Amino acid sequence: MLNHDDLYIATQPLPRPVGSYVRRPVTDFGAALIGILAAALIYAVVLGLFAFLMSILYVGANGQPFGELLCGVLSAAAIFLTITLACLVLGVAPLALLLLGLCFFAARSLSSKVNWPLVGGLAGGLTGYLGTIWQLGWTANDAGWLLSLLFGPILATLLGQAGGCWDAVAREMTRQRYSPEQDETPTARQFNIRQLLIATTWLAGILALLKLLGALGPGLAIVVLGGLVLQGMTLPLVILVARRYHQ
Repeated sequence: MLNHDDLYIATQPLPRPVGSYVRRPVTDFGAALIGILAAALIYAVVLGLFAFLMSILYVGANGQPFGELLCGVLSAAAIFLTITLACLVLGVAPLALLLLGLCFFAARSLSSKVNWPLVGGLAGGLTGYLGTIWQLGWTANDAGWLLSLLFGPILATLLGQAGGCWDAVAREMTRQRYSPEQDETPTARQFNIRQLLIATTWLAGILALLKLLGALGPGLAIVVLGGLVLQGMTLPLVILVARRYHQ
């Protein structure tokens, strides 16, 4: 017959494989930041490939010699790589660090347990959106406005959200697989009235600061509202896709 100790051992969850869920040296904050920077690099590569294909089609239509085409492509690739690295270091990294910090402190004010898939994904999405929204100003009255919107804020937002939440979702799914008793309770993901008031206070404070600095004009208000709507529409879908991938 089984004694009490045997029953206790039998009811415990299976041991995790070696190295399956070990806290890595990188923090949650650092993992989200690295993911956002990686997403920015992927975005730059996608734009580079698109520009390369368009140039091939244009040159092919004009009958330019292959040698001149190859030389032009190599020169453009070197310039593109230099500009990309400079933008990552001087533009994307500080912006991502600032937005990730703001999202983290906002999440801590809402709850003692930070939902890192949400925080990382929101910070990454805002980084991509704010880093590319200026492209629409060049094509505001142009027929290529829709193309700039798709390859600008929308694509950058999706990639930024994926990069920011990817590592956090992977670790969340690992916890659920090997330590189901440590998973979040359903109420931890619910948005109660107190959290809604705190979130409203954060938003009102940011808008008041922008107005005090004289930066809250009609154009900026549209940009802010459009960014929030885009994040709310796409971030749940991106997190869902990431969870399905890591299942």
